Amino acid sequence: MTSSVGSLPIAAKEAIARYAPLIEAFLARELTAKEFEDRYLKVFREDPGTWTDEVYDLLHEAFLDIDAFWPEPDEDPLSIDEPELRRRMALALATMQAV
Repeated sequence: MTSSVGSLPIAAKEAIARYAPLIEAFLARELTAKEFEDRYLKVFREDPGTWTDEVYDLLHEAFLDIDAFWPEPDEDPLSIDEPELRRRMALALATMQAV
C-alpha cells in the first residue's frame, strides 16, 4: 500500500516539491526565463518519475510550455514569449498547490 497525504501519494507530493520552488523563483523574478528553462528541464529529465498520472500530466504540460519558450516568438509561430510563459507557470503553480 502506498502512503499518501491528502489525495496524492507521498512520492507524488515530493515530486511536486521539486518543481514548485523553481516556478516560484521564476515568478518572483529570482531566475531569468533562460535560467528557469535550463533548471526545470534538467530536473524534469533527471527525475525518477515516481508520479501519479495526474502529477505527470501537470509536470509534462509545464515541460511542454517551457520547451515552447522562445525569447523572440515571432520567429516561430508555435513558440511562446516570456509573459506567456509566466502566465502559464502561474497557472501550473496554482494547480500544483491545489492537488
